[in-house]
Amino acid sequence: MASQQTLISNNSDLITATIKPKEEIYYLVTKDTLGQVKEKSLFFEIFMLVSSLALGAFFSTIITIEVSTNIASETTNALSIYKWVFLGAWVLFCALAVFSFIAGRRILKSITVPEMQLEQTKSEKKDE
Repeated sequence: MASQQTLISNNSDLITATIKPKEEIYYLVTKDTLGQVKEKSLFFEIFMLVSSLALGAFFSTIITIEVSTNIASETTNALSIYKWVFLGAWVLFCALAVFSFIAGRRILKSITVPEMQLEQTKSEKKDE
């Protein structure tokens, strides 16, 4: 037992540890900002849902046109028009989803920017 203690005490300089304090950042969010974030998130989800439905409808019309036999040319023409309408709807709602996602990210970044400015003012006060 004594030999183990001397072994540990002789090699104590090999093991070093530094304890760093944990830093936590809390962001103050107003009801208006929180409402804006929720609103943009809701719009993003709705736009993604509608765009996925439009893409599914686009592929359904393509499959219907290719697989169907003995259908009237009027029906084929109508399906062809629907195909392009669904493709346009998919592009439109995808673009709206991307826009609402970017707008939501901007709102979140606007919440964190005052924190960085606050940190700068704290460091300026420490320098004085």
